[in-house]
Amino acid sequence: DNVDILHKTSCFAFNRLEYNYKSIIGKGLNPKTTHFVSLARMPRSERIYFTGKLLEKKIQDKGIVSCGWGDKDFFNSNGPYSHNNKELIEEFLVKSEFINKFPVDLGDDDDQQWDNLHNFEDAVFNIVMESSTGYNETCAEAVYQNKSYGWCRVNTDRYFLTEKTTKSFYCRQLPLFVAPAGYVEHLRKLGFDVFDDILNHNYDKEDNIFARCDMIISHLEELIVTPVDEWNNILKHLKPRFDRNIELCRKLGDSNREIEWINSLII
Repeated sequence: DNVDILHKTSCFAFNRLEYNYKSIIGKGLNPKTTHFVSLARMPRSERIYFTGKLLEKKIQDKGIVSCGWGDKDFFNSNGPYSHNNKELIEEFLVKSEFINKFPVDLGDDDDQQWDNLHNFEDAVFNIVMESSTGYNETCAEAVYQNKSYGWCRVNTDRYFLTEKTTKSFYCRQLPLFVAPAGYVEHLRKLGFDVFDDILNHNYDKEDNIFARCDMIISHLEELIVTPVDEWNNILKHLKPRFDRNIELCRKLGDSNREIEWINSLII
């Protein structure tokens, strides 16, 4: 009863990919060639739902898209039915005509998940599919009618920031986050520029993860109406802000700061 519990975002994610993306960070802001990138290695429910909406809206060709390629057994040659997920997927996640499009695969091996492939940095927007979407038991159980699907979500109420977020900063992209409600506000408090003057992050206040996905999809549809060449003109003026985000990643990625914080509490 006399213990105070404090939480601090780990330094690990901020420098996890700095070496892998060193050349991208160093070459600065190059012209973008496609509207967005939306990458999802593991087939969690919100990722399947979001990717299905991209297919349904017929906007997947405006970007670089993957979903479920790290668990091809989930979507085998007969579709997802061997895993007894037919009811869940067809009733809620993906319209039946799009199921056989999964997994959405760019041809990568599982151990390439941290590599920079397919010129991901050439996208204007990065749909960041974070590992956690925030555990909301009431929402989850209402959606799944008290069924348990272990592959659906990471059950945590913490802001679980990973290299997926910092990748968008390294690549100097405008990010939209499929993440826990309040995640964008958390990034603001850490000091990151989330480009509120350009992006509508109102989805960050929505508790229901699938409603958040719908809001992000709608906003993405609005954003991609503007041609990539016009976005490149806009991005030129944002270069100093992109660079500040990268410097903040480096600062927050310094493990010495974490050690100093811990020592300040116990000494």
